Amino acid sequence: MNLINIWNVATYESKTLFRSWFFRIFAIMALLILFGINMGVFGGHTNARWTFRAIAANLPYINVLFINVAQAIIAVFLASDFLKRDKKLDTTEVIYARPITNGEYVVGKTLGILVLFIGLVLMALAMTLIFNLIRKDVPVVWVAYLYYPLLITIPTLVFILGLSFFMMILFRSQAVTFLVLLGYIGLTLFYFQDKLYGMLDYMAFNLPMVYSDFIGFADSRLILLHRLTYLLLGTGFIFATIRFLNRLPQTGRWNSLNLFGFIGFVSAGLFVGALYFNSYRDVAADREAYLELNNQYVGRHVIDVVSNNLQVEQHGKSLLITSGMQVQNQNSTRFDHALPAQQQVGPLLIGNSPGESIPRRDIKTLFQVDLKHGVEYRVIF
Repeated sequence: MNLINIWNVATYESKTLFRSWFFRIFAIMALLILFGINMGVFGGHTNARWTFRAIAANLPYINVLFINVAQAIIAVFLASDFLKRDKKLDTTEVIYARPITNGEYVVGKTLGILVLFIGLVLMALAMTLIFNLIRKDVPVVWVAYLYYPLLITIPTLVFILGLSFFMMILFRSQAVTFLVLLGYIGLTLFYFQDKLYGMLDYMAFNLPMVYSDFIGFADSRLILLHRLTYLLLGTGFIFATIRFLNRLPQTGRWNSLNLFGFIGFVSAGLFVGALYFNSYRDVAADREAYLELNNQYVGRHVIDVVSNNLQVEQHGKSLLITSGMQVQNQNSTRFDHALPAQQQVGPLLIGNSPGESIPRRDIKTLFQVDLKHGVEYRVIF
């Protein structure tokens, strides 16, 4: 591919879209709505809700999330309209008069739309930053202004543009493409949501991505897997568009490379998506196991915890926690084995007693105390 040809196509596409009233009206309306939201939520010094201000990164997060949903919808119209618009307005003569391959043409078109939308996101973030600086009780988390466009905006746009291009080539009908994609967006927003652990939410609207300047993201690995899935799928659909675009006949070598890129990127996206899904499924299976274990011992005799002395030592990235617990049987019934009251059922309760501590029986992550040997014991988690 010739980078100069790609740059020329991208520049021409950006200029053409920027001059269209459709995009200008959309951009102005989106920025005005964002300005109103920021004024209502963050503008005043007395009535701003603490839930939005408690985590400083919420300010850019909310703005990027809103503009992302709006862009995902508008991108469907722009992406599925580019072939028809080019023929109707006769805007391809400048491009077709030059020796530009299908790959350079499609990649240039994609970059042109991406640059325009990313510019709109940067304008929204600049307005957000002004509100952030005005509010003295909400510090500026600079990395959040970088993370959210990279993790939310770019994967969403690449996926929806690639999918729109591919479906336009597949159906060869703009109306059918609009109907299918807008239906998919509606299902994503109102029905799919957190189904399949949020795997179908390509806009990351329901993906937990709150960033804390203290601990960062809650689970950065799962977030990266989710966003990488849609970035790879979108790239694969772009390769498919290059391969099946009915514009110029290409040599067998380029056809094979584009087909390989299509299959390779889509397969990689599905593989990464499977990693994301399996990670959540394993956590859900553990939770069900803990719940089942807890239900098995509901109603059993419990002993009251009189005192619990925890000593925590940090060793690199691990913690050594020693618990010195004193328990007491305040029931009228005598029994040999009992469960400590208020025992948390979780993976941290697995451990071994040091020395000749009081014997107890491990049951997955639940333990019972043998009361024949006394009521004081120590256990290292």
